[in-house]
Amino acid sequence: MNNGLGVSQILPPFAKRSLLDIACLPPLDYHQTVPLCSGQTIEIFFTVEDLIMTNTTRQYNVVVSVPPNPTLLQSMQALQAQPDSEFSFGTISTSLGPMVITINGITRDENSNYWKILTAPDIPLEQGVAETYHKDGKRYIFNLTALNRP
Repeated sequence: MNNGLGVSQILPPFAKRSLLDIACLPPLDYHQTVPLCSGQTIEIFFTVEDLIMTNTTRQYNVVVSVPPNPTLLQSMQALQAQPDSEFSFGTISTSLGPMVITINGITRDENSNYWKILTAPDIPLEQGVAETYHKDGKRYIFNLTALNRP
């Protein structure tokens, strides 16, 4: 398609957005934590399970301020930014968007395990953390999971 106007009308619905969402889109730098639009508060329910390296499980139930229609990544950033939060995470940039590699100081070993992210009770995310939209009260599980190699 050589018509830029046509593309501008077609692409937002593919991204499950409208043209009105442009003012509130997250920045291209996935590591920025400052919301671009006035926000809202949501309740976060996160469970971090590491039964491989430290044999620990941590639960987080916190109300945080996030931009409108927040992604899971923005919710994670909001929780990490809380003054007395013990939640932390790190990502790397990939061609598919940011990939979570560290949670609470526990870094996955790319040869033997990874952080599997589920919506409770056991449904894997269909998209990455920057493309999954966090709804208030939704529960997420971050599980350090062993790679199953043949």
